[in-house]
Amino acid sequence: MNAAALLDGYLRRLELEAEPPSVDALDGLLRAHVEHVAWETVWIHEGETWGLDPMESVARIATRGRAGYCYHHNGALAWALDQLGYRVHRHAGAVHGATGPGPDGFGNHLVLTVTDLPSADNPDGTWYVDAGTGDAVDGPLPLRVGAVSDSVMRCELDASSFARGDWTLRHDPRGAFAAMTWEVDEVELDHFTATHHHLSGDADSTFVQWIVAFRREPDRLHRLQGLGYRRYGDSEHRQTIESSTELFELLADVFGIADIDATCQRSIWDRAAAAHEAFMRANSR
Repeated sequence: MNAAALLDGYLRRLELEAEPPSVDALDGLLRAHVEHVAWETVWIHEGETWGLDPMESVARIATRGRAGYCYHHNGALAWALDQLGYRVHRHAGAVHGATGPGPDGFGNHLVLTVTDLPSADNPDGTWYVDAGTGDAVDGPLPLRVGAVSDSVMRCELDASSFARGDWTLRHDPRGAFAAMTWEVDEVELDHFTATHHHLSGDADSTFVQWIVAFRREPDRLHRLQGLGYRRYGDSEHRQTIESSTELFELLADVFGIADIDATCQRSIWDRAAAAHEAFMRANSR
């Protein structure tokens, strides 16, 4: 599939038409992306191996409605933005706890910025753009101290106060992580290869141990971690998944992940149930 056809398929999946670069078009593209395509690690539990080629990620979105985690979402989004004429830049980020990034943390997240797109409230024209945070931002933010994303989860940008990094996104206390810090130096996708192999393949990776999925709606946020499901919006709903049927109906109906065969479903459920039972035993002591 050539680049033009691939971009057309991607936009069609997002129910958008191609537009010239503008702040409104960028906002609409990012919001459509996170609402139509779940952030998820189910593919790891299916035994699939997904690389970092952005055109492969775009093709999965176009044909299956699936992307993966941050490298795939932001890799695909950056490719599409390039094709549409935006000036997009890739940076190494570190998702971390309240004490700051660890010594090897930078590279566990791919961050995007877009430049040369001024608006009345952002004359500098630089935007933080991120489809890969899962339950954090859902639209572009002006790259300035104090910029706030306040849809379902409230997140705020700040200059980094840590020993390394230039900018920090501080997440809502209800979020899946405390903060994410990144460096302004640009990197290529192969910068993330080693960390991607760890996150998707090593037994001590949270993503290998647990199914994780997020999906946004305009006024709701869905989060699945292991067998724990939460929905945020006007109120908060919490639920423990009790059966294989319940899990795969949720994945299909809420997260748009319906292309899992029956044999694979049984294997995924057995592993998920065993991990949940082990977690409950460990935390009942």
